[in-house]
Amino acid sequence: MKKNPHLRAGLNVYKGALTYGAVGEAQKLPSKTAEEVLGIAA
Repeated sequence: MKKNPHLRAGLNVYKGALTYGAVGEAQKLPSKTAEEVLGIAA
């Protein structure tokens, strides 16, 4: 996941954190980027 940006792009949830911003906005839930939850630079 950390080395493959294409896999990261398809990540929706990681360890309970929502990583898909559009879903977070639609459902009024907080979200983070995949890079944030994986601990890597964007």
